[in-house]
Amino acid sequence: MTFLWCLVSAAVIATAAADYDCLCNYNVELEVHNEMTDSSTPVGSLYEFDCKEQLPAVTVNSGWAAIAFEHNIRYVKTGPNTETQKCQGNPPDSDKVIITTTGSPVTTTTTVLPNTATAKPTPKAVSSTTTPSTVTTISIPTTTTTVPVPTTTTTTPVPTTITTTPQPTLTTVTTTPVPTTYTTTTTSTTVTTPPMTTTVTTTPVPTTTTTTPSTTTPMITRPALTLTPSTTTSSTTNPPTTTTVQAGIISGHTNLCPVALKSFTSQDRGALAQYDRSCYELVPHATSWIAAENDCKSKGAHLVQINTQGEQDFIYDLIKRNHNLNTWIGLHDMNHETTYEWTSGETVVYTNWLHGLAPHHSAQDCVYLNPHDGGHWDDGDCGSSSGFLFGSSITTRPHICQYEIDTSAQGNGTVNHHGDGDTHMCPSTVIQHASRYHGILGQYGQSCYEVLPRYDVSWTHGEQLCQQEGGHLAHIASADEQSFVQEFMTNHMPTHGAWIGLNDRASEGHFVWSSGDAVAYTNWAKGHTGNWDSPGREDCALFLPYANGHWDDLPCGSSSGLFGDTGESHPIICQFGLSHGSSAVG
Repeated sequence: MTFLWCLVSAAVIATAAADYDCLCNYNVELEVHNEMTDSSTPVGSLYEFDCKEQLPAVTVNSGWAAIAFEHNIRYVKTGPNTETQKCQGNPPDSDKVIITTTGSPVTTTTTVLPNTATAKPTPKAVSSTTTPSTVTTISIPTTTTTVPVPTTTTTTPVPTTITTTPQPTLTTVTTTPVPTTYTTTTTSTTVTTPPMTTTVTTTPVPTTTTTTPSTTTPMITRPALTLTPSTTTSSTTNPPTTTTVQAGIISGHTNLCPVALKSFTSQDRGALAQYDRSCYELVPHATSWIAAENDCKSKGAHLVQINTQGEQDFIYDLIKRNHNLNTWIGLHDMNHETTYEWTSGETVVYTNWLHGLAPHHSAQDCVYLNPHDGGHWDDGDCGSSSGFLFGSSITTRPHICQYEIDTSAQGNGTVNHHGDGDTHMCPSTVIQHASRYHGILGQYGQSCYEVLPRYDVSWTHGEQLCQQEGGHLAHIASADEQSFVQEFMTNHMPTHGAWIGLNDRASEGHFVWSSGDAVAYTNWAKGHTGNWDSPGREDCALFLPYANGHWDDLPCGSSSGLFGDTGESHPIICQFGLSHGSSAVG
């Protein structure tokens, strides 16, 4: 028997050290589904060079493969740019499909016969006493192997027949808005003990075997809104056991993220993720904290803010699954030592400092998350946008940008399709300018608009260029005009922000249009008033087509005839009146 245990131990060690089957993706992006149909809603994506554990034991349709993805069995379409390989080591814990089985001690005399739970069983006659339940964690569905424990008893002939048949367990979870059904089924196994000479020296009562049915808690994807808790009941000869699945928060649905964000993630060779009402881009390039926040703001976002333990756990796992390096988040105390603020302008309601205390370092004002210390936070020097401070190299780290998922567009389902309008009504000088400098024209109401994608200038320089052609930077007076400009920009320059004429350069907090028009409408992004870059410097408005057309205020940049424009520089949208005699529609 000692020899048998040695063989079992050797097999376990060999399995732990072995490579595993994995599916590798060489597409730019490959959608992950919860069903083997093209019509099912994607629950995530594999990006180029991503590899996930393949589950050959799961039956799949032709052209599909089953993989372990965030603790669930998911499906991807196979093709010429996917390949089954052998990955080194063990599958990552962050993707393992976890099945936990619990039960009470079992007292029985058993002869183990071949059953469906083992590929090639060998019958062995053994006597066993009370044996604790076995908990096995595996990366493929429901395969359990029990090794009998040798014991010594005094026996007399007692015929005994024991049959234990666990019933399948069905778990149904109803989600809003996407209904999802999770089913966990335990394999039925019948063990029969033929008559043999046995006496169990315990209490003078007939031998009884009681098997407590296993209770399996599935790993589930959390829903976007509150779920009604459902129950799972296992039917056996004993009283039923009930398991309650807690309601949670949806994650992994990157299809909810802005379209432009996928383009940014691909360009940065980063990682895209979704949790609750936010999407996240993990940018692997190491920069200073200030350069990182500037990168996020240029994309219509901010460095990540963390408000709950759930968000902390999600961000920590995102970092661990990817580069596993110290990573900038949006917290800082640049304005007042030990008074921490989020760059988004949101109130600080949660922190995760080491030992629970905020650090007190006068020269270190910007916060990062440390994945090697349980995800605790610490502060470091913020650096500058150039990555250097007084000629000395400063601390650089990867960062995470956070984007809000805008659900307001769902509304009543109405969509405005303006097109570009009648651009022949634009002034002839503007038409000629657009032709010469690769501008794009649009017309709405009494105005003509010219976006210049190839320009990359400060706000002041942009206003001067518009005035040279007889106009101003765009001044948006209503929700309808905003809708036109958003559609116009999405059609022609969807991934870049552009200067518009709103500014508070003359009086902090008092915004005016450069055209002199009254401010009757605004469409600010949430948290746009964050003043991490110091009060009074974020004075000029940028239109963000990739952030649902919201506006953000940024430093205006500066112009110099000798060195060109420095600081913030972006394309521009100019607005002009129509040519004389034109009759506008719209």
